[in-house]
Amino acid sequence: MSESEAEETSVLEYIITHIFCPIKLPQHDDHTATRDCALLDIVLGSARNFKSFLPHDDQEQWDPLLKMLENLGDTTISPSLTEDIESQIRSMQAGEILAYLIRAQNAAVVLRRLDAETVIESFEVSPPASKVMAAEGKLLCSYPGPAVAVPNSVIDKPTFPPELANFLACMNHDVLDSAATTTKLEAGSKVLEERDTAHPTYITELLTGILRAFGEPANIPRIRKRIGDDVLWSDAKLPWRRSSLWLPWAERLQSFHGFPHDRPGAQRA
Repeated sequence: MSESEAEETSVLEYIITHIFCPIKLPQHDDHTATRDCALLDIVLGSARNFKSFLPHDDQEQWDPLLKMLENLGDTTISPSLTEDIESQIRSMQAGEILAYLIRAQNAAVVLRRLDAETVIESFEVSPPASKVMAAEGKLLCSYPGPAVAVPNSVIDKPTFPPELANFLACMNHDVLDSAATTTKLEAGSKVLEERDTAHPTYITELLTGILRAFGEPANIPRIRKRIGDDVLWSDAKLPWRRSSLWLPWAERLQSFHGFPHDRPGAQRA
């Protein structure tokens, strides 16, 4: 088997593993940016195919989701993340959605633009390893987390998109000690625990607090999901965890089709 064929096989195995979570899972971290992009391409292609089978009158409802997936894919591999996020926020129209995975903070941020305001939501993407390992079966979680409605008059100010974009881009890369999980050594000192996920406090609490200065808490419906994940490692530095990209788009898909307030032209109750 050639090197290219071996890589294609590993990418296919990654896609199957992280979508279906079969009984036999890897015993080590298998994440790469290339594999995550391939996973997102499969999801986007499937969504496009599904849309093509819908009645013509229903196809338009899928346009915001398809565009959200395209934008998410662009920012996943972007070499200029700040500029791309700023451009996407500036170009948002009523009914459109943006979703961002803030990897270093273990969080997702979702922007939903309505006619008069933009609702900005956030939530944790990978539960703590201790919660996953202690659960009998799947974890039951509520989504999204905090949500703030910011008037579009604020969103459209020249200074707002670049400041928000810069914050999200920095948080995507910065590993902050105060958010990281720690392990206590026998000598009493604490070290960062790389095998566990970070606490999303800088997104779900800090960013939410900043946005509260411009808007107000949004009273939105929430969904409950059974989360399939696992923590597995054997002779490896980092454990296997389900792709962090899976939850943001899955949550948004379920919320979009479960609640009509996401549709173009809708107003928040």
